[in-house]
Amino acid sequence: MRDSGKHVREYVDGWLGDAGGWVWRWMIF
Repeated sequence: MRDSGKHVREYVDGWLGDAGGWVWRWMIF
């Protein structure tokens, strides 16, 4: 369960594509 966050991030990055990094940076500040 510890890696669930990583898996979610990888899934979102794949779904958003190149915009994934920007979205995560904006969400995390």
